[in-house]
Amino acid sequence: MSNYFEGKSGVNVKRLVQNIADQYPFKPQIAAIIELVANSLDAKASLIKITLNKENGINGILEVEDNGLGMDRRQFREYHDFAASTKTRGKGIGFAGQGAKLALNFCKKVVSETWSTDYRGYSEWYLKGDDAPYKIFDRQLLSLDNFGTKVTLLYLDKESTDLYTQELIKEIIHEHYFPLIDSKLKEIYKVFYKEGVKILLNGEEIVLYPPMENILEDRKDITILIHNRPEAVGIIGRIKNTNALPPGIMICTYGKVIERTYFKKEPKEKEKVVGWIEAPYLIEAVTTDKCRFQAGNKIWEGFFRKAQSEFSKWLEQIGLLEKTVRKKLDYINLEKEINSILKNLPELSFFGSRTQ
Repeated sequence: MSNYFEGKSGVNVKRLVQNIADQYPFKPQIAAIIELVANSLDAKASLIKITLNKENGINGILEVEDNGLGMDRRQFREYHDFAASTKTRGKGIGFAGQGAKLALNFCKKVVSETWSTDYRGYSEWYLKGDDAPYKIFDRQLLSLDNFGTKVTLLYLDKESTDLYTQELIKEIIHEHYFPLIDSKLKEIYKVFYKEGVKILLNGEEIVLYPPMENILEDRKDITILIHNRPEAVGIIGRIKNTNALPPGIMICTYGKVIERTYFKKEPKEKEKVVGWIEAPYLIEAVTTDKCRFQAGNKIWEGFFRKAQSEFSKWLEQIGLLEKTVRKKLDYINLEKEINSILKNLPELSFFGSRTQ
């Protein structure tokens, strides 16, 4: 009897993985890291280890390992299925297997190991023509030695090996998971992640000092109430050093930055205006790629109006937004212009000789 389960992920998977990559506004190599970290957070990991190995200089290796809950047998099977997902929309910031599926675009093999309370196993997965065959080895692990999940992208293509650097990976984490590496904000997220979250890159923690709030002036605390209950909190301010942080107000769910916005305002000294708002309930309004909010979504629009009002008040208070001055309409000149048009268009003579 075979000691592994063998399967294929569907029909014309090559096209499917390309379509998944096309959902994102950036390269699949970047999207893969974002999704792998999101899966670790959804698994309630307190430690996420990213390892980049480019020693051979030709085909690099990237690993993302966590100490989260791991997957059970059914979840691990579905992890490889393009038609199934172990997540429900609005219940997590990632989709199981999405990072690995993206990686099939640019590496020769994806090796996934998982260990949960009632299952452990690993799989090998790769593209072959239009298919994505995989083998799952139950009750066996390669190098994972604790509960959690480890995904190894073996033999990156040359473009990806050249693209991935430690600096790039830090930038990705900085842009998409800023609150979880800010030395003070990260403490707030123990509400969601009881032991906190540490993200390591090649053994060193990615953490930002000083914290954002220490380099702000004209600071304002933000609270968004829904049915008289605080459902979103944050801080906004004017940064003292314009190069210290990317400008804009970060709208986050569970520590993931979904959008940066000025709420359709154009403040003076725009590059100095920064902030952070955590709104976990907005998870129900994010798009599939978790990189923006759904246009027309009532939950998002309700939040946007409330946050925009608070933001506008603050801008006016510190003099960064001028109040709009309504200009009195010049009705006399408008009347003359309309009558001039009517005079030169006989077809509109039914309006009479003169319009007021």
